[in-house]
Amino acid sequence: MFEPAEGPLSGDLARLSTWWHDHAPGPARSVARLNTGQGQDLCEEVDRLIDSGCTIVVVSDADDAAPEDCDAARATIAKLTRSSPSAVVDQSPSTDDLTWMTVVAAIRDKRSEAISTPTITALGDAFTRCSQRRTPVLFDGLIAHAAALTAAQADTNATDGWLPAATSSDPAIALAQRAFMHTAALDLRVDGTGQAAVHAVLAVLDVVAPVTT
Repeated sequence: MFEPAEGPLSGDLARLSTWWHDHAPGPARSVARLNTGQGQDLCEEVDRLIDSGCTIVVVSDADDAAPEDCDAARATIAKLTRSSPSAVVDQSPSTDDLTWMTVVAAIRDKRSEAISTPTITALGDAFTRCSQRRTPVLFDGLIAHAAALTAAQADTNATDGWLPAATSSDPAIALAQRAFMHTAALDLRVDGTGQAAVHAVLAVLDVVAPVTT
């Protein structure tokens, strides 16, 4: 049975607890992970994980995500949110103007040509498959957000169980989250790389919505 955390919860903690209790497929919690470098047959992998007892799927970008997937993800988010290419590319202090303009131009070209990649398509299909199997998804990363946004365009009702792990300093991820109209689990302002956000959310989830088997 579910054992609620002691004391009243509010803000991010209350929303995270409510999300889990609303979407948990059972009394236990078993986490399985997908990443953007895991191959193209992700729907079959989702089925295998859920059939093996997974109750929450965590999706995050691979550490060695291909640059073409990252560029396509920014272009996808720009196109689906009707944003300019410059709005999805941050210019860090170490990036000179010419380099930034070159990146923006590449995103502009991909946006106008509606170029995606097999990785984004496969991951979007995996999001949809999780929804069909009534299994919640916690996700983070640029490519993961582009894939989720792509899948949401095909079926807006499918996104109810998908939860962004954390707010992001990456402008493309921030745009995608606003388009979802789903508030991220935690307000961490991470850059969308690595595993820190999903690890943090899972750790907090163990506290605010502990379960017993």
